[in-house]
Amino acid sequence: MQSFLVFSLFNSILHCNRKNKKRKRKLRRILDDAELGEETKQKIEVERARQEHLKSLQFSYNRCRNDETSTNIMEEGNTQSGYIVNIAREENEELVRIPPSISSKLKFHQIEGIRFMWENIIQSVKKARSGDKGLGCILAHTMGLGKTFQVISFLYCAFRSIDLGLKTAIIVAPVNVLHNWKHEFLKWKPLDVKALRVYMLEDVLRDRRLHLLCKWKKKGGVLLIGYSSFRNIAFGKHVKDKITIRDMSCALQEPDILICDEAHMIKNTKADITQALKQVKSQRRIALTGSPLQNNLMEYYCMVDFVREGFLGSSLEFRNR
Repeated sequence: MQSFLVFSLFNSILHCNRKNKKRKRKLRRILDDAELGEETKQKIEVERARQEHLKSLQFSYNRCRNDETSTNIMEEGNTQSGYIVNIAREENEELVRIPPSISSKLKFHQIEGIRFMWENIIQSVKKARSGDKGLGCILAHTMGLGKTFQVISFLYCAFRSIDLGLKTAIIVAPVNVLHNWKHEFLKWKPLDVKALRVYMLEDVLRDRRLHLLCKWKKKGGVLLIGYSSFRNIAFGKHVKDKITIRDMSCALQEPDILICDEAHMIKNTKADITQALKQVKSQRRIALTGSPLQNNLMEYYCMVDFVREGFLGSSLEFRNR
């Protein structure tokens, strides 16, 4: 009886092994860097050049700090004068400071997050003023670390602390957190610079929304809009007047900075919301998420491709690297 049990078990294992061999997937060949498309190579080179430029600026900054240790605090700013955002800057580049009334409330990791966004979105005062399109980034701090506060502080730096020619931003978020964003802008309103205008599309009736968009575009400020509303306007849904929907769609395509909250929602390259957001002309894009890696790497690829299109190559190249 015992030998029969062992023999039967052995047969079952052999049978399972044969089935597993049949089901074995054919592994993809890993692509070499030399096999990547020309556009992908160019995007990688742009990022490499940016990193090298930042390293050289950081090296110069560190050397100055070592030579003049007594001015370390002044080099990075303080709560009284405002923390400096562009600590690694080009020669003779003017200082950009976070407003002092905001600086006094910031924690160290939040200051670093604002500087990180500046290095990617603005890069330098000279570049921004020359018409450079900028780049995108992902701020992936976990929930509770103040991503909203960091973005508000960064916008005050870009729109109020210095004249870079930037004046409009769109924040796309789930509809249930839009009022939280509006509340945060009121909560962190600085005392030492003019407050940013904040508009919320969902606050007005449908027939007044074009007027609101025109006002935002003309006067500048921050537009808060839900993902569904953004998608519907981009694809002309629920609006009968073709001229109205065309004008509304055009307005949404031309902000200076685009910010997406809960950006892990951008997880499918073929989804309507992803296609709608990619119609935005600005390359200055910020994705906010507490969980950049949720289910699989292709969702991560989709988010990175949104903020830095082509940097990871095509989806086929990414799968095979």
